[in-house]
Amino acid sequence: MQHKITLIFSLLFFASPLAHAGIYKWTDDQGNVHYSQTKPSNQKTESLRIKSHAPTDKSTYKRPSLDLKDKAKQAADSDAQSEKSNEPSPQQQAEMCKRSRADLQILISQGQVRQKRQDGTVVYMTDEQKQKRIAAERQRIQKYCK
Repeated sequence: MQHKITLIFSLLFFASPLAHAGIYKWTDDQGNVHYSQTKPSNQKTESLRIKSHAPTDKSTYKRPSLDLKDKAKQAADSDAQSEKSNEPSPQQQAEMCKRSRADLQILISQGQVRQKRQDGTVVYMTDEQKQKRIAAERQRIQKYCK
């Protein structure tokens, strides 16, 4: 029994370096750098250590996003309020102005803007959707920021 355990351990120990596929780096005669899993026979190579798993995102940065459901509800509420009373109060206008300017700043400053759908999935706005949203926010700023 002891010999079987020793034999299995020895096979695993000596077979593991053989299972590792190395990555080799070398420079050809024209100065181009190449990477390959096979070692060229006529070139001096450098063996590279590559992690076998993809890195995990450990970032704590929370990218600003526009929650579609909340923003649509806020816009509908503010539009409904403005329809009820033709002219919102100065305090309401200032709040709508502030909200529209903040949303416009996010839309302009971010390359891609995320939206959260009603089912909870997160998608990115297309350029066309983003431009429509920017135009809508600019109209709201003209309307409420006087």
